[in-house]
Formats: sequence, C-alpha cells, structure tokens
Amino acid sequence: MTGTGGSLEGRNGNLFLLGCMLFLMALVSACSTARPVDTDLTGLRPDALLSTLSANVEVSYRNGDTSGTVRGLMIYRRPDRFRVVLLSPFGSTLMEAALAGEELTLLYPSQQTAFRGNVGQLPLRTGLEAWKLLPWIFDLRQPREGSDSGSVVQHQPQPQEETVRLNGGLVVEKRRTGGELVRYAGYRNVGGVALAMEYEITTADGSWVKLRLDEPEVNGELADQAFSVTLQGVRILPLSLLRGEEQKN
Repeated sequence: MTGTGGSLEGRNGNLFLLGCMLFLMALVSACSTARPVDTDLTGLRPDALLSTLSANVEVSYRNGDTSGTVRGLMIYRRPDRFRVVLLSPFGSTLMEAALAGEELTLLYPSQQTAFRGNVGQLPLRTGLEAWKLLPWIFDLRQPREGSDSGSVVQHQPQPQEETVRLNGGLVVEKRRTGGELVRYAGYRNVGGVALAMEYEITTADGSWVKLRLDEPEVNGELADQAFSVTLQGVRILPLSLLRGEEQKN
C-alpha cells in the first residue's frame, strides 16, 4: 500500500505497536540466511529513493530459551530520524523511543522516567546497541561503482569499510569491517521504490533480530513532531545511567 505516511499518533489506535524491538536486538543470538529476491519489480522509478517510511513491523527474536514474535509500528525519515512506540500485549505503553542523528531518547511511562543522550553513551549489555545501526540499515542506495550483481567494497565517511552484495541491482547484504551485518529480502515495488520487506540484523557481538514490514507507506510527509517524545512531567536522566532492568518493565 502506498500513500502518505501520516503522523504516528494518527495510526496508534489501529495498530498493535512494536514490542521490545530496541532491547531485543542485543538479546538475540541466532542468525539465518536471507531469501533471494523473488518479487516482480516492474514499474520501478530509476531515480526513486527512500526518503520516509511508515510501516507495521513484525519482530522475531531468539536468545537461548527466550524467543517470540511481536508486532508494531516504526517511522523513519532519511537520513537518521526514527521513532517507535512499544506496547505490552494489553495495550499499555512500555516505552517510547526516538533517534535523531546521534541523540537517543527513551521514555518509560510507567516509571515516569526518560533517558536521553548521545547513542554512543549507551551502557554495555543494555540491549540497545542496534540503535546505532538503524540509519545504515535503511540506507538502500546501490553503490556508485560496480556491476548490478556481486560484491562491491566501498569506504564510508567514518573510518570503516563495508562490503555490499548486490543481486539484480538490489542490495541484498551489507557487512561492515566491525562485524555488523544486515541481509535484505522480499523486495517490493512501493510507490516506485524498491523496498526490502525483511531485514535480518546481526550486531558485532552476534546478536540477531528479524524485522518484517507490512503495509509500508513511503515518501509521504512526516513532520518533525511525529518523531518527538513528550517528556512533560517525567524526570530526565543521562542515557549513561540506563540499566538493563528498565527494559523489563
């Protein structure tokens, strides 16, 4: 489905929002192989680029005896704006999160507490490491050099090299020298944009999570306020003080 992205608040009432996406990314430890591109992509616009995205999301995860699938909503605006709202199975808000460049805000309404700071200040083992990868994951541009199939090695602005694997001109895998990996599958033509519907993400420590998009809407208007978390009446603490216990509440 294509159209405008709308605001996050306008879609809340109709969606079972994304549960545990943030902290599960560092809990999971399995890895799977992406399926090949097998979707008819006729009618793509050659110059089409993903600028905004609003979609239902299914998240599958596994870590030892812990596994499951949760559903929700994510919005994105190029190059580095994200917001998710996490709900319990009963519909109460567990956490709201917003990423704006390097600044990450996490709100836990039940505790009336928010954590805010540079994403690099996240303590280890809090389960939120994959936040750092999201802008990289959703940058689906084909490398400027190389053929439309095979692997291309390219240097990024940061001092890290990445290898991009292509299939028929579509990015099917990206791997950084630091060990981070994302695999893409199930491409669809959404408003003229080639959009992957499945993302398998592996962090440098081997954590794994799979995202599956449903009913995506691309390149609609998403205002700045759609990415804001309301912090009125809550205490705000440095992100460096976040402990793993917060994520269990």
